[in-house]
Amino acid sequence: MEEVIQSFKPEESLYTLLQEESLEYVQGMSGKIWTDYNIHDPGVTILDLLNYVLWDLDYQLSFNLEDYLTPENKHFVPKVNGLFSPLEVFPVSPVTPDDYRKLIFDSFDDIENVEVIPFEPTDVKTCRGMYDLKIQICFWSDNKIREKYLKQKIQSLFHQNRNLCESLHEIYFVNWNTLTITGTIEIEAEVDPSLILSRIYTEAADMFTGGIRYRNLQSLLQNGTSLDEILEGPRLHYLTVDDDSLTDSIQISVYSQLYNRIKEIAGVKSIRSLDLPELDGAGIMNNIAVRFPKKKAEVLIRLVCAGQEISFNFEKVSRQLYLYKMNLYGDQHRTSNLDFYKSPAGSFRDIYTLYSVQNEFPHCYGINKWGVAPDKSDLRKAQARQLKAYMLIFDLLVAKGLNEVENIRQWMQLTSELPTDRIPVLSNDPLLKWEELTDDIKREETEKGRSHTLKYEKRKWLDVIDKIYGEQSNPTFLDNLNIYEDTEEEITARRTKFLSLVPEWGYGRFKGINIYDTTNSGRSGLDLYITTLLGFAGANGHPIANLLPCYNLSMLGDSAFFSKLGWLLDYRLVTQNRKDILEEKRLCDVPLRKREWTDDKYEWLRLQFPLLQHGFIFESFLQKGFQIDNYKILTLPLNDSGSVFYLLLFRYGIGKNWSSLGRFSSKEEAIHAANCLCSFLLMLNRRSETMYVVEHLLLAPINQETELEESEEEEEEYDEGESNDQAVFSKKQQLLLDFSMTIVLNGTTARTANPLFRKQTEQLILEKAPVHLDIGIYWLSFWDMTVFEKLYYSWRDALTSSIAGEVNKKSGELAAFLLKIKEKYDRDR
Repeated sequence: MEEVIQSFKPEESLYTLLQEESLEYVQGMSGKIWTDYNIHDPGVTILDLLNYVLWDLDYQLSFNLEDYLTPENKHFVPKVNGLFSPLEVFPVSPVTPDDYRKLIFDSFDDIENVEVIPFEPTDVKTCRGMYDLKIQICFWSDNKIREKYLKQKIQSLFHQNRNLCESLHEIYFVNWNTLTITGTIEIEAEVDPSLILSRIYTEAADMFTGGIRYRNLQSLLQNGTSLDEILEGPRLHYLTVDDDSLTDSIQISVYSQLYNRIKEIAGVKSIRSLDLPELDGAGIMNNIAVRFPKKKAEVLIRLVCAGQEISFNFEKVSRQLYLYKMNLYGDQHRTSNLDFYKSPAGSFRDIYTLYSVQNEFPHCYGINKWGVAPDKSDLRKAQARQLKAYMLIFDLLVAKGLNEVENIRQWMQLTSELPTDRIPVLSNDPLLKWEELTDDIKREETEKGRSHTLKYEKRKWLDVIDKIYGEQSNPTFLDNLNIYEDTEEEITARRTKFLSLVPEWGYGRFKGINIYDTTNSGRSGLDLYITTLLGFAGANGHPIANLLPCYNLSMLGDSAFFSKLGWLLDYRLVTQNRKDILEEKRLCDVPLRKREWTDDKYEWLRLQFPLLQHGFIFESFLQKGFQIDNYKILTLPLNDSGSVFYLLLFRYGIGKNWSSLGRFSSKEEAIHAANCLCSFLLMLNRRSETMYVVEHLLLAPINQETELEESEEEEEEYDEGESNDQAVFSKKQQLLLDFSMTIVLNGTTARTANPLFRKQTEQLILEKAPVHLDIGIYWLSFWDMTVFEKLYYSWRDALTSSIAGEVNKKSGELAAFLLKIKEKYDRDR
């Protein structure tokens, strides 16, 4: 009989092992004075009870992990903790033509087959990487209205999932070659003629009809197909496209084959005649479909028995043919994602409330809920209190352990919020006499010396998730180049945001932009991956050229600012370095406060600084102004009245180049303004970091006859006097290389202006991009970036509109600008 509860031998019990080892240890520590002959010895009793508590704690820690991650009255959701299902992490975006075929076939119920054909350019004005699609709609739903609808939907689907530097050239719909069956078949008397007739049509359909098919999931699993093999390829709604059906084959029409198949039908006695008129003289045909009759008059097959023609029930024939269609094109072999994989079902365990070990002590010890008898002496009561305080240490250890287990759910979540590692407060249990036996002041002092969050343990858990999925959410160079001095909490927030999108990185890292979607979701996978990993706060759809105007600010270079607007900073006031200032300690550092920014602070901030009031910032101010070490407060007397005022100084260069930003009536006000300004400039740096991917395949080639004239402003800035149209086209053609693209980044912020950060970022991009792509990476100045963004978003809008002339024009303007940038980079190198 099968045991329901597994039993252990006494010597295998954890409690027994604890007893033996603890007694051996205590006896060894006590030496010759040890005795355990008296089983009621208090020391032995205490040891027994503590071992019992550890045994109970071991039970509380023995449940499955999902139980500890399940909230009360809720279900276990693995992805909240970074534990993604195979359905989320195994599929990848289309890589091969067969992947595109599976995706399109799976997305529409009435598509019979998809052929993906690489388009071969016929001239030098088109890149390789484009595909022609040949779509074959199921014979029974074939019509022009449906074709128009499917064409739009397939275009949209393709651009949502296409690879970088691949695109769609044209979609064609394949016409069916329909066959009509005629003939005379002799059948046996006892068979149903309607079933015989329907079998003849279905045998012919099976013989000629090809196309993509699903395969039963259970048969795949039984044949030893692994989970990753089943999920290989694009993310499908239905899992089990049959790879064997993806092999294109030509159906050879041979009468003898159909003749033999019909002859094998049970109840068919002989075939007097059989004909397929459409195949006469045609030889080999593709895309064949057998025409099923829609009414009785369209049945051209005569059934005879004993020389007499046999009538049949056409409704029964139609019903059998309908069932055949449903079996062939229905969902009986499909396996929906939702039905395929289910995560473990966790159960909430109510184990986190401490049950004090003191409850288990005999009455004579005076520390359980009955306490010491009132008539006992003060000495006895004091002894009981002393033992109670001693046992409270063990209660605290158990309570802390239970707290840590209860906090596992929050600790493992992909959020930056963390539980705190604090000494438990057990004041809710009257038995423990917490208020009487503990000193809260000393406990708080102890916590100040040791209190810390679980941030380092959190980092270890994020490292584990990295290893599970083969990612590196915190590249080493980001730690070494912590230019923004990110706190542990900020690093954790960046990492958890990145890791929460692991399924997207696995699936869509190599996806190109969606030309029909200019929102954030339409960005390329490589763009989203790199910017999320590095913590770029700028986003496509929100140009950095619009960032400063949102705050009524304009950017100037250092030389231009100091030559024209240097009066906004009274830098001459503090360049004397007078000895009395240093001797009297009038110059002091600014302490760092919280780095938090909200836009509601801006109006106040703007009133404090003439620089912001006049609407200007300069490069050094942006790149250094977020560092509190670049600020000092200078105390100066206000005439001879004894009053003082405070100047906030800023160091904009290397050395002693201190300038005055503004005057304040109190030191605290100056400190607050400096910290507020640091937070504002840090926000501007972060939101100015962005990345754009331009796939050259999408830059429509410009014919010599339709060469575009650039605007006068662009000609003045970027035209080098080239007037020959063919020469201009030849230069622009340098961008239109097969499988090539340009990546543009803003190089003006504190991080992106750093040469080492640029080098490491470029290396990271090249490591994560497909190896077959030719990639140019350019870091633009703020002013070049504003021109690029204007051209880029105009081009994206044109792609979305699909108006050929507008696409051609905007592509030409963007290509011309990128070529100028490339030439400038080549000269500088």
